[in-house]
Amino acid sequence: MKQLGLAVHNFESSNKRLPNQMNDEFWIRGFCQSGTKNRIDVVDTYSVFTLLLPYVEQTALMDVITGYCQQAANANPYTWYNIPLSWAGGKMDDGKDNPFTTIVEAYLCPSDGNNQTHNINPDNKYSGCCNYGCNRGDFMIGSTWGENKNKRGVFFDGSIGGRMTLSAITDGTSNTTLFAEINCSDNSGDDVFYKTTVVSAAIHGQPSAACMAMRGENGMVNGGTTWAIKGRRWADARAAYTNYHAALPPNSPSCYGENYGQNENSTCMCVSASSNHSGGVNVCMVDGSVRFVSETVDCGDIANILGYPNNGGEGHHWKGPSTLGVWGAMATPKQKETVSL
Repeated sequence: MKQLGLAVHNFESSNKRLPNQMNDEFWIRGFCQSGTKNRIDVVDTYSVFTLLLPYVEQTALMDVITGYCQQAANANPYTWYNIPLSWAGGKMDDGKDNPFTTIVEAYLCPSDGNNQTHNINPDNKYSGCCNYGCNRGDFMIGSTWGENKNKRGVFFDGSIGGRMTLSAITDGTSNTTLFAEINCSDNSGDDVFYKTTVVSAAIHGQPSAACMAMRGENGMVNGGTTWAIKGRRWADARAAYTNYHAALPPNSPSCYGENYGQNENSTCMCVSASSNHSGGVNVCMVDGSVRFVSETVDCGDIANILGYPNNGGEGHHWKGPSTLGVWGAMATPKQKETVSL
C-alpha cells in the first residue's frame, strides 16, 4: 500500500493532478479515432491502476497497452477489435494475451488466496485481480450515474469535469484515504461469503443498513443472489472491481441493487472495504502513510440516510459533511471534516 501511495504521488508530480477513476484524460484525449476528437472505444472504463503501471515498475506492460490503443487510433477506417478490454480475459484479436490478464503483484495482498488467477488454462486467462479499492466517497451509487458529480471521494469519473489535486484536499492529506483493502471474490462463481462477494439487496434510495442486513452467520451472506466480481479486474474502473465506498465500516457486506440486475453500469452498489486481516483493514492515506482501521470504527448511524436529518433527497444527493462518523469523514476530501483515528 505504501508503494501505491508513492505511485500516486509520482503520478501527481508528473501530471500536476491525481488520476481519474474512469474517463481519465490520458486515455480519452490521448487516443482519438483517426482525424477526429472522438476517443477510441473501451478506454473510458480504464481504472486508476492502468495509469499507475509506470510507477510500480510496469512500464513495459503500459507500453503494450498504449501500443494497442495507438494502433486503433491510427487505423483508417477505425476498428476497435484489437483494443484491450478491461472486462475480458482470453486472447487479443492478434492472438496474444490480453495485457490485462497480467498478474501485477503490487496490486495483490498476499493474505488473499482468491486473487491468484495464474493457475488456469493458458489459452483462456482471466483478468488480473486487485486487492485495493480507490476511495469513491461515503455514498452508494452506480458507476455511471450522473450524481457522481458530487465528487465525494478522492478519485472520480473524469467525464464530470475538473481535476483532483493535492491542494484541493482541504481536509488534510493525513486525514483522507486514497485506497482501502478489498477482498477478491472466489472466481468459481459460487462465492457466498459477505466479505468477498457482492449480494443483491434493496439498497437504492435506502440507508446503508439495507446492505448491512445481508450479513449472515459464519461469514456468509443472509440470502440474496451473489455476484462473484469483487476485485476481479485491476483494469476496470467500475464499482465492484477497483473501488470502495465508506457507506459501511470495514468487513461489512457489499451489495448491488436487486431491482437493477447484474449490470456494472446501471446498478447501484455499496462496495465495502474488507480483508483477511483480523479485525479490520489497512488503508493508504493521501500523504502516503498506511494505517490499520478497525471494523469497529465509528461509522455514524447507518440506519439513517446519508445527510440525515438535513438531506431531503436520496443519500447520494447529499453535498454536505459526511454523517457516517470517522470512517465517512476519512473518505471525503473537502467537506471540512478533520477528524482522525
